Amino acid sequence: MKTAMKNKIISEIHDVPDSKAATLLNYIRFLKYEDEFKTPNAVTEKTFKNTDKGKDIKTHKSLDDYFKQMES
Repeated sequence: MKTAMKNKIISEIHDVPDSKAATLLNYIRFLKYEDEFKTPNAVTEKTFKNTDKGKDIKTHKSLDDYFKQMES
């Protein structure tokens, strides 16, 4: 990144309220590393394909039943 652009970014950061600092840092990290991650990943893609075909789908009588099964 060129120095002029870095200086513009830094000058904008100075005006960000402290309450937004964590959000800004998270966004900067997202931008920095976004190309390293593929979304959805292979497991998620396989899950989508299987559920589209009606495979590996669990049914529950109720939401309470779902949570009971998740806890066991």
